[in-house]
Amino acid sequence: MRRTAVRARWTLLACIGIAAVAILGLLLAGSQTVAVRSFVLRTPNMEPVAQLHSGQRVCEGPVTSPQPIQAVGVWGGSVIGLSRLRIDVSDASTGGPLASGRIAATAPGEYAARLDTTVPSAQQLRICVVGELNTFSLEGSPAQQPDVVMTGPNRGLEFSLVLLNNQRSLLGSLSTAFPRASLWHPSWVGSWTFWLLAIALLGSFGAGVVAVVSAASADEDDGDRPVVGEPGLQVRSDPGQDRPQPVR
Repeated sequence: MRRTAVRARWTLLACIGIAAVAILGLLLAGSQTVAVRSFVLRTPNMEPVAQLHSGQRVCEGPVTSPQPIQAVGVWGGSVIGLSRLRIDVSDASTGGPLASGRIAATAPGEYAARLDTTVPSAQQLRICVVGELNTFSLEGSPAQQPDVVMTGPNRGLEFSLVLLNNQRSLLGSLSTAFPRASLWHPSWVGSWTFWLLAIALLGSFGAGVVAVVSAASADEDDGDRPVVGEPGLQVRSDPGQDRPQPVR
């Protein structure tokens, strides 16, 4: 029994250690900063709206972000090989430069340029995409926002655009994500439901530890029980049980 208790204790410690490492890994991953969309120009990337060769540019604005931005995202893809672009952010009122970043693009998709300077919030901005290498096909759709104007020959079009903020962690975004997720729910569901589910997820680690330790203890108890017929085991018999029986 003493050996069983020692093994159960070590099993419990091992399970607690594994659960602690898993939770610590989740917390570390959740503390990393992620790109959060602080502004989205609701223009879907449905079709090409501009072909940018080296040295050509197309701009649109004004747009305003409620939060500081550290990156700008656009949609499109290289026509052939690898394309390089530069994103310039300027003041829409004065035309003064504020920040810039670069993109290397291949297959069609979303590409984000990290800006060299954080752009303050609540400021009217003009976003320009400049071709630097090969040809990039910029994607967007017919204009969805009448106040936002895209330059170039294709009037009446807008390229898809997002402004990104990188100062929030995944854990820090939960207070925003849970209320948004609760918008589409039955009447009895609120943001508290998702917090409760998160707590239940953490509690499942503890339940798993208890289940593993219980199973290990049960296996040890079964292993310590003597087995009838085991070599060296003395089995007491009733008087006369081993006497020869007459054959009829």
